[in-house]
Amino acid sequence: MGHLVPDRFSSFDAGAVLPRRRFSVSLVRLLPLSIATAAGILFAPGAAAGDVVWVASLLLLGMPHGGYDLAALRRGVAGRSRRVAIASVYVGLMAACAVGTLLSPMGAMLCFLLLTAHHFGVSDAVVTRERGPRGFGGHAVGLAHGLFVLGSVFAFDAAAAWAPFAEIAAWFGASEGAAASLPVGVAGAAAIVAGVAACVVALGTCVAWRQGRVSSRDAAEQGVLLGLFGVLAASADPMFAIAAYFVCVHAAGHCRRALHPWATRHERGVANAVRVHAESALLVVLSLVIVALIAGFWADYSVHGITLSFLAFCIIATLPHHLFWLAGSVGLGRRFGDRAAGGSSRSVA
Repeated sequence: MGHLVPDRFSSFDAGAVLPRRRFSVSLVRLLPLSIATAAGILFAPGAAAGDVVWVASLLLLGMPHGGYDLAALRRGVAGRSRRVAIASVYVGLMAACAVGTLLSPMGAMLCFLLLTAHHFGVSDAVVTRERGPRGFGGHAVGLAHGLFVLGSVFAFDAAAAWAPFAEIAAWFGASEGAAASLPVGVAGAAAIVAGVAACVVALGTCVAWRQGRVSSRDAAEQGVLLGLFGVLAASADPMFAIAAYFVCVHAAGHCRRALHPWATRHERGVANAVRVHAESALLVVLSLVIVALIAGFWADYSVHGITLSFLAFCIIATLPHHLFWLAGSVGLGRRFGDRAAGGSSRSVA
């Protein structure tokens, strides 16, 4: 029997384990996205299938990974006044995003896509997902990861990728013609962005590997992940591809790792995900009420209407959610008083 070896990479997901077992953990992480990619190749799922995945994520992984913010605040911040202050800023940012969306729907859609790229990237890229972005290089690699994800779907079908955002922008006053129209060459530009982004991620991951900050298996996982998603984006409708990435990679990874923004989880990945779902229940219910109100006022209660309403909710909620976890990744949590003994300042978003 082999012996345990120290984990010099400090992986929050694997811990000190046998190399063979660590590799199997990386494979398990990629299994859901692999299944989605296989479905994309075999069945070429359309936008309707994407809507189903988005609606399912309201209760499984998707909404709970954001709804956990309230529990994370209680776990991670000492002192009622500090928690109230942070919660007030959180709600204030949501209100500001809502106002901004009403005043400039098209601008809000574009800002949301850029913010989503950064949020996906720093949360999911192997260089930053467990430690948070460090300096310009960390943010660059994280942003590049997210730009590859979004750029890929726009490169293969720009009109379909933009369509849900055009519908939402039209709800809030943008003319339907202007909202639906895309500049000539968007797909080509998106392909260039995705290609450059992939190169930046590859370079950043190689540098981190040479410096001993990520293992060779994590570096390989990064390459396989981007490859799988590239194939998925080419074979499935953009709504399905992004929904699959959101659920299988982003939200699932967050639920596996999250304890609070300034400390790692102590449970195994699945047990931690179950706990996250249980502790996020209150905020998930409140969020579902907001989604239902959006659907009733601007859309309808069809699967597609609920999907668009969920995306509209994400437009106003992603900024505070992103900043809440990003603040912990750069150690700002210690200013608010870390409640967990031995808490880490590394990101677990």
